[in-house]
Formats: sequence, C-alpha cells, structure tokens
Amino acid sequence: MKIFNLPITSFFYYCLFLLLVFSCSLYVIRLNELSLWGDELWLVHYLNSSYVDLFNPGYLNDPNFPFSIIFFKFFSDLLNISDPTKLVWINLLNLMIIIFSAYMLRKKIGFDNLIIFLSLLVSSEFFIRIFFELKSSGLILSLSTAFSVLYFLYIEEKEKGAGHLYPLLIVGSLLSLIHPFCGLLVASTYFVLFFSEKNKNRALLFLGSFIPLAVVYFYSNRAIEDLHLGLSFSHIVNTGGFIIPIVIFSLIVLISEIKFSFKHLIKESRLMFPSIISLTIIFIYSIFVIPIYQARYFMVFVPITAIYLVLVHKSSNNSHFIKILVVLVSILSVLFFYGPRSQIPYTNLQDLIVKSHTQECNNKIIFYNNVNTHNKDYFIKVFTQASKLYSNNNSRDLVSYNEFIKLYKPQSSCKIIGITGQTEETVFENKLSLQINTTVISTLADKCTKRGCGVIWTIP
Repeated sequence: MKIFNLPITSFFYYCLFLLLVFSCSLYVIRLNELSLWGDELWLVHYLNSSYVDLFNPGYLNDPNFPFSIIFFKFFSDLLNISDPTKLVWINLLNLMIIIFSAYMLRKKIGFDNLIIFLSLLVSSEFFIRIFFELKSSGLILSLSTAFSVLYFLYIEEKEKGAGHLYPLLIVGSLLSLIHPFCGLLVASTYFVLFFSEKNKNRALLFLGSFIPLAVVYFYSNRAIEDLHLGLSFSHIVNTGGFIIPIVIFSLIVLISEIKFSFKHLIKESRLMFPSIISLTIIFIYSIFVIPIYQARYFMVFVPITAIYLVLVHKSSNNSHFIKILVVLVSILSVLFFYGPRSQIPYTNLQDLIVKSHTQECNNKIIFYNNVNTHNKDYFIKVFTQASKLYSNNNSRDLVSYNEFIKLYKPQSSCKIIGITGQTEETVFENKLSLQINTTVISTLADKCTKRGCGVIWTIP
C-alpha cells in the first residue's frame, strides 16, 4: 500500500518527523515570551562595549571567551537591533548552518538516516531550551555540527584520495573561538588526524592547533574558582538527561551490535577518538585540578556522537522500525519533557523587576542575591541590565545584603525589600527576619517551581 507514491511505513516516518519539527518550532517560538536570564543579560550588558575592549584579554574579567558577544554585537550594529528579544533571532543563521551541514551529510548516509540525525539533534535540551539564547549556545551547536560533518566527510573522501582539509581547518578555527571545550575538541581532532597525514597536511594541522591553544591562553587564564559546576555522579546523570533520545538510541545500537561482536562499533570508532580524548582530559582535569564540568557545553560532542550512532546503525541493522521508533521517542521527549521544561524560565528576572520596581518603591534600597560573593560584579551587571530592560519608569538602589541590613528602616509604602534568583541564597531564609527584626515573607516568582528561578522578599 502506498500514499503519495510512498510505502505506508515511509509516509508514516516522514509525517512523524514533520510533527517533531512542528513541535520543536512551537516551543522555540514560545521561548521568546520568557524572561532573559542572568547570562543573557550579562551578554547584553557588554553589547555597548567597543570591539577594541572586547578583544582585550581580561576586559570581561571572566574565563569565558568574548567572541559570542562580538557575534551578537556585530549583527546588532549591522541591523540596528537593540531589542534583545529580536536580536536573539540572529540564531536563525546558526540554524541555517545546521541545515546546510545536514545537506552535505545526506549524500553519504541517505535521507532516511539523515532524519534520524536531525531528530537526535533537535530533540535535546541543547536545542529546544539552549540553542535560541543570547549566549554562545547557538554558535557551539551549529559550528560543532558543521565541524563534525566536515571531519566525517574528510575521513571518508581521504580514503578515495579526494579529501579537502581547508574547510575543516577554517570551521575548526571558528569553533575554537567560542568556548574552551570547543577548542579542546578541535585540537584533539587535529591531533588524531596528524598521525595519518602527509607532511604538508601535518604542518597545516600543527599550525591550526595553535589557534585553540592561543585563545585559551589569552582569554581563559582567569581564576575560575566557584565559576563552574563540580564533578559528581549526579552531574553526569543530568547530562544524559539532556539527550534522552540519544541515550536510548545508543542502547538500541549497542544491543543490535551484540550479534556482530561489536564489529561496526569498532570500525566507526575513529570518528569518536577526538571526543574520547577531549572527555578524558576534561574528567582528569576536573578530578585532579579543578572541576570544569558543565553539562550545557557538552553539546559540542553531540553532533559527532549522533553521526557515529547513525553510521553504526546503518551498517549493522538499518531497520526501518528502529528509525520510526527513534523519531517517536524524540517526539515524546519533546512533548512531555523538553518542551514543557523549556517554558519554565531559568530565572524570571522580568517578574522580579516588574514587581519590585513600583512607584511606591522608586529609588528605595533593595538587595539582589548576596553581592558580596565572588559573583558580585556579575550580579550587579545582571540587575542593572534587567532594570533597564523591564522597568522604564522606576528604579531601585542596589546595595549588598550586609549594607541593606545596616541601612534598612521600617517603612509602610514599599513592601518588597529584596529579590533573589539564579542561586540558592539560604542566608536570607535563615537570618533576614532576625536581622531586621520583622517578619519576612518569601514568594516564588511567576512560573517558577524552584527557589533558584526567582524569589521575592517582602514585609507585611
């Protein structure tokens, strides 16, 4: 039986994929209704900086690279866009890079397998919730997809004597400018290729590896204590939660490979060597030096992992039923997990600012988190930018928590004395009422289910 000249299973398969794309699009569009969170507001703060300052190592006083800021600043200036909610759609350019990379990949793996690859990519926390942010996320996922595809194509075509190294070097150089994990993957890839190349290409790979090393040296040599997540089993498990369809597909591929004695897994493993080297370095550094494990930046390893799994499945099984199952799992993950989660803000600063910046509280002192911590400058910039964006008519005088305790005087007109978000500030919960000698009520910000999302501190 055929529908539109397609076998019914193929028609059903393509319809499922279209449903997946529609569902992802719907949630991504609704994302723009949410408040910007701290890291996005921090980036917006620097959009007014000059390019000279942004290129200056140490200007940000932060181990993150400045190039994602430069990317958004360039298009903000070029298109005269100052509204962050409009500027975020520049990430559509990154989406176009992914689509073009997928087009190049289709010639090697076929259209049906390409659908699996794209399904795994878009049905993840990395795409639905993180890709369309005013951060480096869109650049990381798009350029890592292009880099992974080019790496795969280069290996495949080199065996036929037709490999082209220059596109890989160019995209790798761009990718290494975004984040240290990206540079690590690029350098590891060049390292793996170095041993299978001839003299000229070896020289190019050797020179190319200096770009990620130089960027890390100049821009990531700041103290990073307390700025990164610690390494624990729960953090590793949470990373798997970002990519549930990939985890399930990995198990399916692994089970399918048992009857082949893992022959295809081993055959295609060369694709994963750079990622294995990179992850090993990250774990060793996190265990013996300082934790640098951050789940959201592991998205750089997702595209090459998806390509690897698709290739193994294509070689060992290539079952149409499994393809349908993978797309179905992707849809369910989006509809019942990643999609609903994406509609809960990381930190609802819009609600915090709107409710605290009222006429009654205009120019009154307020605390925002504990700005005496190592994140003092970060919190000040976030609060200032959020106040500019979400409160045109009223303002509050930001003071540190300790300073607030000293300056506080009972008042009847302004009830909101502080706001917190993006961090658990238990000091307020335990001591605030005692220190100002009055009852203090804490209320979650709108749409928030956890205290880190936003808390408003009021007096009766």
